[in-house]
Amino acid sequence: MTRKMWIQLAVLTISSTLLVAPVAARVILVPDEAPGIQAAIDGASDGDTIRVDGTQGPYTERLRIDADRLSRVTLEAERSGSPAVVVAPARSHAVLRLHNPENVPFDVAVNGLDFDGADQVSFGIWLETGPDAGDDPVNRLALDGVGVSRAQFGIQVGTRTGTDGCDGQWGAVDRFLLDQARNEFHMRNSSVVGCAYDGMNLYRVTGSVTGSFIGFNGDEGIHATEADEFMVRQNVFVRNAGTGLHFQIGGDVWVENNVLALTSTRHSGGITIGGTALSVNGTLGFGRVRVLNNLLYGNTSSGLRITPCEVVVAPDSCEARPTVADVTNNLLGRNGLGDGRLFPTSDFHYLDHGIDGMDVVVRYNAVVEGDDPSSVPLDSTNVAGIDPLFVDEPSVGGLPRVVIEP
Repeated sequence: MTRKMWIQLAVLTISSTLLVAPVAARVILVPDEAPGIQAAIDGASDGDTIRVDGTQGPYTERLRIDADRLSRVTLEAERSGSPAVVVAPARSHAVLRLHNPENVPFDVAVNGLDFDGADQVSFGIWLETGPDAGDDPVNRLALDGVGVSRAQFGIQVGTRTGTDGCDGQWGAVDRFLLDQARNEFHMRNSSVVGCAYDGMNLYRVTGSVTGSFIGFNGDEGIHATEADEFMVRQNVFVRNAGTGLHFQIGGDVWVENNVLALTSTRHSGGITIGGTALSVNGTLGFGRVRVLNNLLYGNTSSGLRITPCEVVVAPDSCEARPTVADVTNNLLGRNGLGDGRLFPTSDFHYLDHGIDGMDVVVRYNAVVEGDDPSSVPLDSTNVAGIDPLFVDEPSVGGLPRVVIEP
């Protein structure tokens, strides 16, 4: 081939490439351009946005997105002032099911939608993943201004990992069930309320939960196993039963500026027992769980409970994972009001079970009551039996006079 022919071929190839323009992402309006949300999902392509008019709802649908067909999509409410409410039809497994058993890269954003399980679904939002022991996130789920209510489990990311320990008691982690995809999860300005069991179950996550309300759920508010590079900040946890926030074998985790209050559960005999605001059990062997600047108040059992975590590594074989944590600048008050004969009660409850490697530093915390602030002695940087305002009752005569000029 001559040099002239090579040049002509190159020009033709470049011209053909320039003529193939990328397909622009679309905005699909529901119900104007698609009769329902699932119909819009079925007609969407990667990168599309599905915009839902809340004034035309509620939408009684079960929604499913399969990652092998639609790997990147946004669901959002039209900014009309009315939330876009999706109500589960009878006998649905989930209101929104995100299906990715093959662990293809999957990116879903949901903004401004409410998912109502109507007390007849297992999950409000369920992200299904497949086996994968890698540490790079495969799935990304971002929720902003989302409401989830009245499901058995509000939000679940991944597969449950709990099992019976070698002593036959529930509460251990099955090491083999941890071989699942890591997920990037973000939730902000959202709520998870009124679920029969856990508000949220998060497995092998990175990311954050910020500015949200998690309350009135029948078991744990948030449960997270093997979270790493994960932050829980500026949230309110109220009246969850069992545990407000529970971390098992976490890596680098930050729990900052949250209110965790009024956690309780009921014994079948009518005695109020249980109810821990924050429970930290075991770490991954790197990083620390940092508990900073939180208010833990009025919880039936403990404000903060720290123990090792039991991991089942083979049939009838378990190992203990110690906890590494910093607990700093927290205010604890009126915790441990339940029946101590049935469940341990104190503001701060610590058990090491004789496990090597437990490294928990507790500094500069304040406990309102001084009778039983901790199951272990606290050093002099912590104060107990103080007024929560850290001051005496103010004298009106001692206050400065403020004059507002007209």
